Amino acid sequence: MSEKSKLKKLYWEDSLSLREIADKLDWSYSKIYYRFREKHDIPTHEIIWSKLEIQDQELRKTLNTKYSSMKARIEGRNGRSRYEGLDLLPEPKFVELCNENQDRIREIWNRYLEFDRELKYALSIDRIDRSLGYTKDNIQFVPSGFNSWKDEINPVKVTCEDDTYYFASATGGAKQLGWRSDDIRQVMRGESNPRNVSVQPISIDELLKYHNLDSLKEYYHQFIL
Repeated sequence: MSEKSKLKKLYWEDSLSLREIADKLDWSYSKIYYRFREKHDIPTHEIIWSKLEIQDQELRKTLNTKYSSMKARIEGRNGRSRYEGLDLLPEPKFVELCNENQDRIREIWNRYLEFDRELKYALSIDRIDRSLGYTKDNIQFVPSGFNSWKDEINPVKVTCEDDTYYFASATGGAKQLGWRSDDIRQVMRGESNPRNVSVQPISIDELLKYHNLDSLKEYYHQFIL
């Protein structure tokens, strides 16, 4: 293994800091610094994140933490095995993605601050297709409440007398109609039908088509947020 490959492994795979690598190899810190920055031009976290165009320090730290969390999930370090082995975009590509979406990120962040840091407005990263990993084409920046809401989606078509409604979930539909939270779910379970309604499961595509929307994110902002 070449010196460059060895140093990259110690830093990126073994997660050692430059100081820890210097101690491990019994080198001076200046020697390690020279090898990384001058001789081999090995990128470090500091160099990668220096390219982030967002200047707010708290927001920068939040984005950095979000990436670390995604990486921990993919590597199976947080007990969530369903993420293990999925794809993860490289750290430099994540920084590029943040730069490309900085207006959206700031919009969510400012709303979070405006609402006194209420959790549902916090910045979150959503996998558009939950069967896929954290890739550039499969992640979007959303409020935390959207991610929680998305986990509960089970679209239904509700017919009551001459009116028809399309909802993202039975509970959400009952709430929008001003009914008890269980009024629609009871019908789906075959228990009772206090409102004398017909309930039919539908697809997400049917839900969006009915409301003339392009995404669940649009549905959430129009009907939930």
